[in-house]
Amino acid sequence: MESETSGPGAYALPRALVRFPDAMAAARTVAGMTVAGRIAAEAADAGISELEIDIGGGRLPEPVRAEVERVSKGRLRLVSGGVAGLVLSPDAAIDGALLRRFLDSGRRRLRSNGWTVAELTGRGEGEFSAGGGIVDLKDGAEARRQILLATAKSSDGIISAWLNRPISQRLSSFALRIPAIRPSHLSLVTAAVLVLMFFLLLRGGHDSLIFGGVLFHVASVIDGCDGEIARATHRTSAAGARLDTFVDVAGNLLFMLGLGVGLTRHYGIEYAYVGGWGLGAGLAGFIALGWLVRRIGSPGDFNLLKLYYRSRFPTGVPRQIIEAIVTTTSRDFFALGFALFCLAGEARMLLWFFAGITTFWMLAIAAVAPAMLREGESLADWRRREAAWR
Repeated sequence: MESETSGPGAYALPRALVRFPDAMAAARTVAGMTVAGRIAAEAADAGISELEIDIGGGRLPEPVRAEVERVSKGRLRLVSGGVAGLVLSPDAAIDGALLRRFLDSGRRRLRSNGWTVAELTGRGEGEFSAGGGIVDLKDGAEARRQILLATAKSSDGIISAWLNRPISQRLSSFALRIPAIRPSHLSLVTAAVLVLMFFLLLRGGHDSLIFGGVLFHVASVIDGCDGEIARATHRTSAAGARLDTFVDVAGNLLFMLGLGVGLTRHYGIEYAYVGGWGLGAGLAGFIALGWLVRRIGSPGDFNLLKLYYRSRFPTGVPRQIIEAIVTTTSRDFFALGFALFCLAGEARMLLWFFAGITTFWMLAIAAVAPAMLREGESLADWRRREAAWR
């Protein structure tokens, strides 16, 4: 076949077959995707280039065919007839990396909890036991829960991992029951909450500052849903990442602007100076980092700054300091902190703290910008070092 493994024992990857009892079984939706589409996506990730979806002799529904084409991104084509070298279970979503390891192992069957989820025909012997990476699609609710659990990111901070992510995954689970839901819809919900927060902060009264601070944290929780839905439904894209980053940055700046105006109205002109400085530093940092990542060749990837610092300080005390700074300046961390400060009636301290964060951020960008431009070709190396550390 066209796609091959690499290394010892390399061979052409087999044509795959998944057999459903009827069209309804193939088109059944689990976590925002048809079962057939999800199986096809993982097969494509494993490197399989040909897949036959058998629905008992009928014609594959057009929505299912369209979804398979979307998730395969040209890597996999639907075929019919011929001899299949790999039979996939219609009731299991096998992680693409796991499926590839099974195909490279030379074993005949891939099993999980005594259940055969994939089997080679005419090749291999013995069994390959999977310790994880397989979702049982028969129970839709449990499958949705497992799929969403897998959307958590290794880069999640303490607050995100222990508070925000469990809540956002429950919200995403509810949202995925809506057939037409898309990641961008959740980005718009986050933006709407941030706009409401902004107008509350502008009022500047005690209650308005409290509710505005709480909404800032609420927005940081909902902000995780668009990425979770994108990863759960194989809809991740550079455009989606840019939209998410824009909403994040705009939300931070709206918080500072609204807080600055509200505090100035009630407590005096000094807060206009502090807010103006912080807002200017934040905008300058955003523009500078945006220009920098475009020059390096990764437009919209605002994680490059912390990625670069981590690559420069991979171990020891310097690395611990970098991680502490990343954690305390992460949006989920300070959004919760700011909400607590507002609830405690100490909103005036926040503007100084926010101005300090944006100033530090701007200086951190300026300190390494020349080196990042010189080493832009090493971007892949930075990512490899980060992945290895994680």
